[in-house]
Amino acid sequence: DVLTAIDFCLAGGTVIVHDGTYPIRDTLKIEKKLTLKSENGRETTILARDTSVSTRILYLNHAEALAEGFTIQKGNGGGAAGGVPYGGGVLIGTVGGTLDKCLVENCSSGNCGGGMALLATNAVVRRTIFRNNSSHVAYYGGGVYITQGGGIVDNCLFYNNTGKWGGAVYADGASPKIRIYNTTALDNKGDGGNICDYASTKDARAVNTISTFVSFTQDHCLGTTSFTDQPNNDYTLAPGATAIDAGVDYEGMCATDLAGNPRKSGEAVDIGAYERSAEVLAVDVSVDVKSADFTGDVVYTLTPTVAGASSATLDWTIRRSDGVVVRTEAGLSVAPLAFRPTEPGCFTVRVVASDGGRTAEVEHADLFVAGTDRVFIDAKG
Repeated sequence: DVLTAIDFCLAGGTVIVHDGTYPIRDTLKIEKKLTLKSENGRETTILARDTSVSTRILYLNHAEALAEGFTIQKGNGGGAAGGVPYGGGVLIGTVGGTLDKCLVENCSSGNCGGGMALLATNAVVRRTIFRNNSSHVAYYGGGVYITQGGGIVDNCLFYNNTGKWGGAVYADGASPKIRIYNTTALDNKGDGGNICDYASTKDARAVNTISTFVSFTQDHCLGTTSFTDQPNNDYTLAPGATAIDAGVDYEGMCATDLAGNPRKSGEAVDIGAYERSAEVLAVDVSVDVKSADFTGDVVYTLTPTVAGASSATLDWTIRRSDGVVVRTEAGLSVAPLAFRPTEPGCFTVRVVASDGGRTAEVEHADLFVAGTDRVFIDAKG
């Protein structure tokens, strides 16, 4: 089993866990330099408490202890590992350790930190989702509780966690240094907002984070922004969200976001757990009538489409096949353009789209014809 593999593996080694659901009866303790890693990621490798026992899933207590790529379910920490009642699913002790690329869900604590507890300045959780976790009704930090030595929360997502104070994260006043980076923590339940710091903490700072706060120093943070589908727990950034390109670099910044996308795809890092990939601006145009007899009364409707921008302006140029420009427009919105030729001919259309910092253009030669485009002649003329 997993616990035996951890005990058997030499310090400095790696334990690779294949896909599957592993019932946990005793806390998995990593107190040496060791990497515990799933083969194919958190979606397919589950560490779930055996419901016949009450135990925490994972305990890390070494500066180079790493657990990566698991779903951690139903942990119920009660002091079985480390002699500390905090952290229902995971506890990182006073020596440190790192949890990365995990999902912590449906865990509970008889005290603080329903999902997890951090007790050291070098206790780190990054690129991890916390959902449906709860601390005891009288205690704090439904998702994560930070105390004693402090800790770092980096590129994480918190939703639907419950704690008396700090539904997502609660930072205890004894901690000398706490950092929350590029995290989204919304729609959690409890007094004192989603992220709460006990007022006497010496140095509690949130950077590039989307949440509501109590007592935290905030650097490039937002209370909310536009998400793809927040009611259905999709907290990726929607096009045009105020969080895009609105963050700031920080020391040790993750190379990738919660979804594994490269950080800083645009001019600046995005705020929150997800980086929105830089989109390519593109434009095209179509016409409703390709060819019609010239009467002077036919109106051609030119319909533009723009991709990669929530808004753009368009510059139009329409010219005949002999090169004569018959119409220009500048700075128009993305909307159909009506054009009525005053003389017959084949017409080329060029459109340039701009969204402020980017431009894209398209040109269709002989997009439409006004007038007879076929002439038949026989031997009689």
